[in-house]
Amino acid sequence: MDQHKQNQSIIDELHEVGGTFERVFISNATNTTANQYSFKDILKVYNDKEIDILKIDIEGGEFESMDQILSVPICQILIEIHGGTVEKTLNIIQQIAKKDFYLFAHEVNGHVLQVGEYSFIHKSCFNHFGVIVYGRYLVDDE
Repeated sequence: MDQHKQNQSIIDELHEVGGTFERVFISNATNTTANQYSFKDILKVYNDKEIDILKIDIEGGEFESMDQILSVPICQILIEIHGGTVEKTLNIIQQIAKKDFYLFAHEVNGHVLQVGEYSFIHKSCFNHFGVIVYGRYLVDDE
């Protein structure tokens, strides 16, 4: 799903691995006239109940959509967080971590310092991927 037009070669590669491409806007509520869909409604369209890897690059929409996204079983989240304040970015990272996701990689965008890429894995997927946890620092363990 993307709001921007994609190169045909990318779409062809998606089809080769059983993926699909739809040009839509992610929103809190579905409005088909405006081509806006909630995350949960997108999953219903494709009859998905869980996600192995979710790449999120929704140009700031992650702040309003994160509650919906985290309500679905996801193994890994790869997210680009756009342009919020340091506090806003930290809040969304902690929101993800509080749902038992562990940060395993991050990088700052070299062009726009307010944008960063963060990669998380859910603790339920540790055995599948052979994860060894050395520490946790985004939330307090209870």
